[in-house]
Amino acid sequence: MRLVALTAAALLALAARAPAQDYQPVVGGGSFNAAPILEPGRYRDTLLPTEYLYYAFRVAPGQRLRVTANADMPIDDFQRLGVSGITANIHSPTRSLYTSNPDFDVRGTFRVEGEPPLDLRGPYASAEPDDANSGPWYGPGVYYLAFYAIHTGADDPPRAEIPFHFEVTVEGDAQPAATPSPSPSPTPTAAPAPDSGDDTPAPAIVAGVGGLLAGAAGSVVLRRRRR
Repeated sequence: MRLVALTAAALLALAARAPAQDYQPVVGGGSFNAAPILEPGRYRDTLLPTEYLYYAFRVAPGQRLRVTANADMPIDDFQRLGVSGITANIHSPTRSLYTSNPDFDVRGTFRVEGEPPLDLRGPYASAEPDDANSGPWYGPGVYYLAFYAIHTGADDPPRAEIPFHFEVTVEGDAQPAATPSPSPSPTPTAAPAPDSGDDTPAPAIVAGVGGLLAGAAGSVVLRRRRR
């Protein structure tokens, strides 16, 4: 019976990890600056309790991010770590958090397979220019996805890795960004020479005439010497 129980436990563990086998391994960054810029796809990583991990994705005008995720471990092991859940947030290219909006959902929490997975949809990137000087950016650029493992245990968080997987897709067709029409620049014109107001020869002309006279005098001297 003991062997059967161990075998069943091993099969359950393998079943919990099976979904992540089709996901590409990746290493998230510990900050916005360290976030790897990824293509849309399916990825897996590990997360420590109270740790943040960041990933970045490029979004064109008319597109938005959709994110699904779940952890790959039995719920008993998940709770034994003192972790109540893993949160996810989509950040704007200015690294700000979006406010709640009925048109999109940029934050959520997930736990393990067998429970509702994370399902987020970011805002569509606007093709119109944004001249605001505060708040999140709603235009195209590099959007960030952040995960955080919530630790609620009484003891210090354990140094135990939580395997999880996530899939990021880009919804919508890319549109050309609106660009303002450039202001026509005046055609450059040559500036007229300044008028001195008298007939005094310019210094350069005087120097040129002096050089010609000196050259002529030198020629006469050379001719006299050759004779």
